[in-house]
Amino acid sequence: MTEEHRIVKIEGHPILRFYDDKISIKEADYMKFRDFMYKDIASIKIYRPFEGLYNFFYFGQKWLFDRFRKDDPFVLGVNLKNGTDWKFNIEQSLSQLFVEEISKLNEKIDEVVIKN
Repeated sequence: MTEEHRIVKIEGHPILRFYDDKISIKEADYMKFRDFMYKDIASIKIYRPFEGLYNFFYFGQKWLFDRFRKDDPFVLGVNLKNGTDWKFNIEQSLSQLFVEEISKLNEKIDEVVIKN
């Protein structure tokens, strides 16, 4: 069992537990943590599910789409090297602290990839 180093708990965001060789993520409305080994993660990012979808609309309807899109929730997406995708909803408005933690996590993933 690896030693837990840090927990990031921000209201309305997935809970992150950092370890030496893995990260555990728990969605706010789910009772179990999901473990991801750093070496198995292809990418991790925060996005809006319908981002860029307005390209499929005519320019005359873009104003209507943008009006409703501003309330779209953010999602934390974890893509694994084996092709599996995990999505964790962000219930509240996106916290800058959470964005910084995901940036640090991406740096950690890059370090692991370089070592292997």
